[in-house]
Amino acid sequence: MEFIDLHIGTSFVEILDFLKSEGIEVEGKYALEPKENVIYWSGLSDIICNYFIGLIDDKKIIPIPCHILIYMCDGRGLALPIAKKFKGYKTPHWIPITFYTPIGIKKHCPKLAKKISKWHPERWGTLK
Repeated sequence: MEFIDLHIGTSFVEILDFLKSEGIEVEGKYALEPKENVIYWSGLSDIICNYFIGLIDDKKIIPIPCHILIYMCDGRGLALPIAKKFKGYKTPHWIPITFYTPIGIKKHCPKLAKKISKWHPERWGTLK
């Protein structure tokens, strides 16, 4: 989580590369799928999936949809159609996301924090 605080708008690629450099096994057969057939990332170990689920559920990190160019710059992405909306799909779709911490988003992206509070007040409360 400290890595995400220091790197505002961190992609899965950046986080996984960092965790690998720390000797943590990140690869596996699991995917983070917040809605039916909407995939944040796949090819993850069960430990990494559970870790991210816990951080998101505990509101320690905020996944924010981003432009695919971020992942193109990172050199990796998922070979799936891009999800245009955060809704269930009949077939798997990838939603490129970056991660922020609540403190980081308030400090570095106050306008985005305000929007998130409006979009999901029940989930994130006031990030203003």
